[in-house]
Amino acid sequence: MGELRDRMVKDMALRGLAPRTQEAYAGTLYLAARHLRKSPADVTVEEWRGYFSYLVEDRKYSGSRIAQLLCALQFLYRYTLKRPVLDLAIVRPRKRVRRPRVLTPEDVRQVLAKVRHPVYRDALLVIYGCGLRLMECVGLPLRDVDFERRVLRVTAGKGYKDRYVPIPAKVLPVLRRHMEGVRPDQPVFRTRTGRALDPSALQRAFKWALLESGIGKPASIHTLRHSYATHLCESGVSLPVIQKNLGHCSLRTTSVYLHVARRLQEDSAGCIDAVL
Repeated sequence: MGELRDRMVKDMALRGLAPRTQEAYAGTLYLAARHLRKSPADVTVEEWRGYFSYLVEDRKYSGSRIAQLLCALQFLYRYTLKRPVLDLAIVRPRKRVRRPRVLTPEDVRQVLAKVRHPVYRDALLVIYGCGLRLMECVGLPLRDVDFERRVLRVTAGKGYKDRYVPIPAKVLPVLRRHMEGVRPDQPVFRTRTGRALDPSALQRAFKWALLESGIGKPASIHTLRHSYATHLCESGVSLPVIQKNLGHCSLRTTSVYLHVARRLQEDSAGCIDAVL
């Protein structure tokens, strides 16, 4: 599907789809074409139904992966082939609701204390302190740090959205440590050669620190972002403010932190205790 793929990729770029979404759509259609041994443009409705049955029953695909293929097909037919979208009569599998794993404030302190490389430690501290995604921190240029207003400007975050995030007072000196000799367009956190940090290296540093901390909880760098949101929620910060800080489109996405904020659950139980 070389020519068709190229046309679809151009259409996705013109429609403003994120690079990772483009890669996911093209990848899932490539796997379908390889399995069916024909171009997706030539696959019949019955063949698609058989392929979906194979993915669900034999490959045990999750609901999210099935939904991804359905979205890719919808885009292919609507925008690239300019045909009516196929009526596959397939009910989208219900997506499993996952609660994010979070660390306690003491867990966060223990993990960060075990990061040996000072630049990696500072970068991870900023990720937690500002609720950033990994790539938002790695690609953060100095010009997007407003020390006077104490905010970070996150440009082209997930979904190509910009947002402003408040900088905690204890994070400000961490950022100032990395200002010397840095041009406004250069990343704040750099290697000795002046390059942006390697995301994989930062992930490895976090993994080692997690093991050495001995807290015994599964976590990743993204867990720091979840923990940031949960700790704000437990401290009484409103959901709309947390939503704005995280850059979520929907308040429903942010509301998941209500379900993992233990202190709020304890407070709700305490209210009933007071009545009884």
